[in-house]
Amino acid sequence: MPIKIAVVQFEIQQFVPEENLKKAEPFVEQVSAAAQIIVFPEDFVVGPFNGRIEFIDHDGRYVRYFQQLAATYKIDIVPGSILEEPEQD
Repeated sequence: MPIKIAVVQFEIQQFVPEENLKKAEPFVEQVSAAAQIIVFPEDFVVGPFNGRIEFIDHDGRYVRYFQQLAATYKIDIVPGSILEEPEQD
């Protein structure tokens, strides 16, 4: 069975994750009927971090957002890089 993969490219707003995440859902919705996987650019949620640790996904909200989109639109999502807080020993 062939697999169709949609690849997204767009200009991000660095350090404005809310705006970048808003842009994601229309792409997912648009391709969900035709593709099984959608791939977003690396670092598209916040852009290159440049040491700005306040944009690390401390509470998992970025991950949960993409999990919700994947379930809603029944598509696998490669959300680019999402930096998470390291586990503490």
